[in-house]
Amino acid sequence: MPSTDNRPGSSPASRVFLGLYLYPETALQFVSLRQTRTEAIQGTWMNPHDLHLTILFGGEQEEKTFALWKDSARILQEALSPLVPDHRRQTAEIHWRRDRRLLAITFDRTVPFWMKAEETSRTLSGTLLPMEQFRPFWPHLTLARNARLDPQALESLSESLRALFRQHPPLWKGVRLYKSVPSPSRTEDRYQTLADHPFPEDGR
Repeated sequence: MPSTDNRPGSSPASRVFLGLYLYPETALQFVSLRQTRTEAIQGTWMNPHDLHLTILFGGEQEEKTFALWKDSARILQEALSPLVPDHRRQTAEIHWRRDRRLLAITFDRTVPFWMKAEETSRTLSGTLLPMEQFRPFWPHLTLARNARLDPQALESLSESLRALFRQHPPLWKGVRLYKSVPSPSRTEDRYQTLADHPFPEDGR
């Protein structure tokens, strides 16, 4: 199992995770949803470059484990590639978790694409993580943190998202291994890409 030993002499640990990333034009469309009711939606919105959907969260990992995590990103991409075209024509919903003040786009986990994502993440976690660190699978894409909005604004956002998905925008461009990095300002990226495995373009 990967070590999180931070004693003197050990390599510094970094927070890593496997996730899906969007086509840039779609990321911009998602962030622009805030314009639906700008005055009624408060919170810290994600930078379009940082939008992602986490498949497997690794927590603190030493650099010596990165090769294994990079190979796992490739395995995840290969598992999901055959299912990407069908997935891009599904619907999604706006979800606001008041307890965490999290505004997100959620996806139906019973769709074959997400079922395969969950199955693969569980398999990979057996190699990458102690079982007690494995998180329940909830396919969602965070739009904003510390979010506050009223029911009318939530409904307006939901309708805007439904309208966007009726256009069948291309969604997932591929799989990445991310590392969290300090972000002094909202305009700077919060994540560094350690490995990038795009899906076949013919599925767009």
